[in-house]
Amino acid sequence: MTLRLSLLVPHDSVEHPLLLHRFQDDRIVVREEFADLACSGCNKVDEAAALERGLPSGVAIRSRRPISLAADGFYLVTGLAKSQLQSLFPDRISYYPLPGTNHYVASPRTNWSPPHESSGYQFEAPLCPVCQRWRGVYFDNSPSIVPAVGPVLSIVMENGMGACPIWVTTEEAGTQVAALKPPLSGMAVVPREFLAAN
Repeated sequence: MTLRLSLLVPHDSVEHPLLLHRFQDDRIVVREEFADLACSGCNKVDEAAALERGLPSGVAIRSRRPISLAADGFYLVTGLAKSQLQSLFPDRISYYPLPGTNHYVASPRTNWSPPHESSGYQFEAPLCPVCQRWRGVYFDNSPSIVPAVGPVLSIVMENGMGACPIWVTTEEAGTQVAALKPPLSGMAVVPREFLAAN
């Protein structure tokens, strides 16, 4: 069955801060406080464990938009954006404060990682033999399968650094996000067709 849903995607920005990583000699490396959470095979960090441990201080957020994107793939929201999202999705999103700022990492409480060879996704090898995460997971150009969304779901994509969650919501909720006052600038509402997973 075809489902018409909405992607909630932060706009691109010139500045994408690093939260779990940092620059070292023109390379991106895992921050020392999260080194024990990095996989010994692919060096990807267990993002859920890192969020529960607590985010680092001293991260500069230069974007003035209510919602922006970290280079690590996290959705960053201001206090105002948090209140607006809480009004639409009560008890469906967790918020992790970023010390020294008025920002939070927002993460839906329902996450789904597409199984290998799922319709509508590309899987980039190699598959890590230790943590079983692919180097990359992306949408392809065909309708992608998705489980029951409820009000909001995070599809966990991957790139070489780690997880790249993409939020999916019902078409109705997407319309409500687009109509928020003041506008939730920094967030694009993108209609997309999916296939219901069996």
